[in-house]
Amino acid sequence: MGFFICLGLGLVRNNKYLQRIYFILALIILGALICSYSRGAWLGALAGFFIFVSFSQRRLLYFLLLPLGIAFIFSPDLLYRLGSAFLPFSADSAHRIYIWQTSLAMIKEHLLTGVGIETFLIAYPHYYFPLTLESVAHAHNSLLQIAVEAGILGLAAFLGLVYTCLRVGYKSVKETRDAQGRLYLLGCLAALVAFFGHGLVDWTFGDAQQSVLFWAVMGLIVSKSGDSCTSSKSHFTSAG
Repeated sequence: MGFFICLGLGLVRNNKYLQRIYFILALIILGALICSYSRGAWLGALAGFFIFVSFSQRRLLYFLLLPLGIAFIFSPDLLYRLGSAFLPFSADSAHRIYIWQTSLAMIKEHLLTGVGIETFLIAYPHYYFPLTLESVAHAHNSLLQIAVEAGILGLAAFLGLVYTCLRVGYKSVKETRDAQGRLYLLGCLAALVAFFGHGLVDWTFGDAQQSVLFWAVMGLIVSKSGDSCTSSKSHFTSAG
């Protein structure tokens, strides 16, 4: 998530010194991302970058593809790790599929309110498939995890909150005349998309650090969107 925020701030040309610092930080985070060997994190980063590039300068695509291409070409381990994500019958992929099937069975039996917050580990052994481990800490999917523990009602409430935040941020990106604020918002929106992209194959709220960052970015989007709307209204008022 931090990569996209640094990337957005790095494109602001008000201060060349700060611009270079943000770009360097973004490259450091990108390098750490590559070396993490986390396919879910790679998936999320690609989704976030697609959003960022779609609303900004397409030449930025090279900023990501060039170091990624070099890293994967010269590291057979990275290529193997990436390729294994597209093998549904590999041990790791099959294991996650079984966990998702078990999670769906848990949701079906506790549809409205779920099994209870922080009780996935306790409830899982009563539903698990024989081909999976008897003890699993989470569903390896953020939406499934929320649905299992909080039910469809909890999932709907959460998705409604996220949708509202994304809608407000998207509207501000499209309407604001503040170039700096627009890039800042784009970085935050791309960070959220990356978070949920990773969440398709992992429980991204499992670490306190990530959870705090998620809610912080949500707050920044709403706050900055309000500032952008106020700025736009002031611009039109003065123009009139």
